[in-house]
Amino acid sequence: VSELSHREMLRVTYSSNIHPLGDIIFDPNAKPGDADYRMMYIASGDGAAGESGNAATRAQDQMLNNYLGKVLRIQPNAVSDPSGPYTIPSDNPFNTSADLAAGAKGEIWAYGFRNPHRLSWDSQSNQLIVDNIGLHSYEEVNFVTKGQNYGYSTIEGNQVLSSTTNQVTNAPLPTTLPI
Repeated sequence: VSELSHREMLRVTYSSNIHPLGDIIFDPNAKPGDADYRMMYIASGDGAAGESGNAATRAQDQMLNNYLGKVLRIQPNAVSDPSGPYTIPSDNPFNTSADLAAGAKGEIWAYGFRNPHRLSWDSQSNQLIVDNIGLHSYEEVNFVTKGQNYGYSTIEGNQVLSSTTNQVTNAPLPTTLPI
């Protein structure tokens, strides 16, 4: 194995060994000239943050200043590229100067996942599909939309979760998700 046969692209720190990184894939339908050509999608679990009793830790899936509970999108650079191992695509939803100034990670494509374990592409609609492992009663299959919030750790399926525990509350689902 040569020294240039592998390299670290991105490091994500988790507070536990559950819900780590999941699939890493490229859009198999993207062709040269397409906006998605050579873009790498990375499933990043929440490291059990959403199950924490600490409200600040619990909310990490909903925060844009970390990689936990997110689907990330980057463009790997050539090994010899002096700008680093990857570039953040300019069309990523949180890669604006205002978002970055507020502390957002430009690599985020979508957020609010507990454990986005598997990624796939629907060949008919060309949509990214995420298998998100649930907490209580729900396992989810999500058609992922750029910049969308998928709700965890605020909601799971049609259940509202307590803001300080992983228990279900009797509150009605919000019309929009709190961020």
